[in-house]
Amino acid sequence: MHVLWINEVADFVGGCEQYIYNTAQLLSDHGVQSSLLYDSRQPRYSHDFANAFDMAFPLVNAERQIAEIAPDVIYLHRFFDQETIAEICDANPPSVRFIHDYRLLCLREHKYKPIGLKTCDQMIGWRCYPCLGFINKTQDFPGIRLNRVGSFRSAIDVDRRMDMTIAGSDHMLNHLIAHGFDSEKSHRLYPYSNRPKLRDPIDQESDLLLFVGQLHTGKGLDILLKAMALAQTPARLAIVGTGQQAEEFKALAVTLGISDRVYFEGWKPSEEIGRFYSRASCVVVPSRFPEPFCMIGTESMSYARPVIGTDVGAISEWLADGETGILVPANNPDAMAEAIDTMIDNPSRAKDMGKAGQARYQEEFVPEYHGERLLELFYSLVEQSSAHA
Repeated sequence: MHVLWINEVADFVGGCEQYIYNTAQLLSDHGVQSSLLYDSRQPRYSHDFANAFDMAFPLVNAERQIAEIAPDVIYLHRFFDQETIAEICDANPPSVRFIHDYRLLCLREHKYKPIGLKTCDQMIGWRCYPCLGFINKTQDFPGIRLNRVGSFRSAIDVDRRMDMTIAGSDHMLNHLIAHGFDSEKSHRLYPYSNRPKLRDPIDQESDLLLFVGQLHTGKGLDILLKAMALAQTPARLAIVGTGQQAEEFKALAVTLGISDRVYFEGWKPSEEIGRFYSRASCVVVPSRFPEPFCMIGTESMSYARPVIGTDVGAISEWLADGETGILVPANNPDAMAEAIDTMIDNPSRAKDMGKAGQARYQEEFVPEYHGERLLELFYSLVEQSSAHA
């Protein structure tokens, strides 16, 4: 099996790129050859990232490069040049698209309303205009870009021509089908988290909560900070991540009078993040953004840590309320404060939840299961393509 991966960036930008890097290595253990095409117009490139592949090239001429590389399967990720995607659909090897986020399915990508910050579960349509979702900020003059529903529907029409679509959760799968994707060609395959690789044991700190993620409104860190101020138990919070709104959240912590209990740790490499998971008694996912899956959840479970998470997107697919953690409504600091008190005041129950989460991780979210299932999908697609030819 020879897989051609296509993604905008050949660098460790986010969860999508980390998935590509890890999974290319995972499939190599099954004898799979992997090649990579990336957008040459993107400024970021990492030799370490590219070294996960047998070959890596900037994408210049899709039709010609696909013919010369001659893969068995094309695996498309965060890439949205519609003309190139149309060429990929017309190519001889069957094509697979993994949908990582809402960039194709939401005019502002974030899937929550800018006014009121309420989670959005609507399809692309006229409702996007009253909520002002069509207005996007840009770095270029004049500072905004207006997106049109029609252009997004055209892009969806092109993507629906792919031979197979993979979604990382039932939530995303249902969202795709609602937008007209063929249910028979669309599959749900949960992402995975690598097993912890800590060398030395680390003591758990009973009053330490952990937030891992980008520091922007969609991740709901403002709700968590308000909940910290409302909670009866004076818990501490470690925040691992960076973002444009970091200074706003630091100022909010000062305003709420909790800055002495909140530690902004910045970006950390994966091994150091593992140390934070080990130290924490509980991980909090306060998103108002409807998470397509949320890898933070399964990473927490791999370390036997319970999770307090909002009931949005796919979070309830891996967080069993009362068993592996506590689900709370989004945008509700009071409910989150109550959940924090429950976790901190009942350490034995929190540990039991963590162990239950770790057991579920071993059953559903380990690398081996994902790699085997992905290869099954690839081989079935190649067989169908050969039979059709």
